[in-house]
Amino acid sequence: MGNMLEWFDWTLYGIMSPYLAATFFSQENPQSALLATFAVFAGGFVARPLGGYLFGRFGDRVGRRITLLVTMLTLSFSTLAMALVPGYDRIGVWASVLLLTLRIVQGLAHGGEAGISYTYVAEIAPREHRGFWTSAVYVSVMIGVMGATATA
Repeated sequence: MGNMLEWFDWTLYGIMSPYLAATFFSQENPQSALLATFAVFAGGFVARPLGGYLFGRFGDRVGRRITLLVTMLTLSFSTLAMALVPGYDRIGVWASVLLLTLRIVQGLAHGGEAGISYTYVAEIAPREHRGFWTSAVYVSVMIGVMGATATA
C-alpha cells in the first residue's frame, strides 16, 4: 500500500504540474512557474538516494519493520502537509518554499521506504514464494502510476 500511494502521489504531481505551478508559484511568468514546479519535483528525486542511505542504515540498526513505519509516517505527514499549504496568492514565496521542503522530506522518506520494502518483503516471504511476494512491491508501484493517470 505504501509504494502504491507514494507512486500515486509522485505521478499525480507530474501530471498536474501546470495546476500546481498556478497555485504555488508567481504567475508573472507562467513558463518559469512550470519550470519551478518541475525543479521541486526533481528535488524530491534527488533526495531519494540520500534517504535510501539514511533509512537503510536505520533499518539495519533498529529493524526494517520499524523503519517502514517511520518512512510511511513521514510520507503521510509530508503529503498531508502539502495538501494544506496555502497557495502563492495567500503566503507568497513561502508557498514555494514549503512545497520544496515537503517534497524533499517526502523524497528522503520514499528513498528509504523503497529499498527497505523490497528487503523486508523478501525476508518475511516463504522461501518458495520469495520472488512472487517481492514482485508484488513492484506491481504496487505500477498500480499507483495507473491510478494517478486514471485520476488525472
